[in-house]
Amino acid sequence: MVGSELPEGDVVDVVIDVDQWAPVLSQLLASLRDRGNRPVIVYLDESVDDRMKMIALGYKASSPNEPVYQFDIHDYKQTPDWLNPRNWANPELWDKYRW
Repeated sequence: MVGSELPEGDVVDVVIDVDQWAPVLSQLLASLRDRGNRPVIVYLDESVDDRMKMIALGYKASSPNEPVYQFDIHDYKQTPDWLNPRNWANPELWDKYRW
């Protein structure tokens, strides 16, 4: 899976039934996140409490009570207010302010 493209589809669902977290699991989830270019939903086994590892991989918890995580590149990061044309390389402000 790491070197190949994902099949056509709208969402990639992953069900993980493991007793403990393994490094290969991080690699798989990162690969799906980076190369899939579509939403990924991960259902973890309830016995595995690795919320921080999923968040570190960029997945968001769908519900605080269920071990369901999702990643969608379209809403991965909220655009901060300062990141807009008003504050960056605005030619109208070049003569007004000295940088």
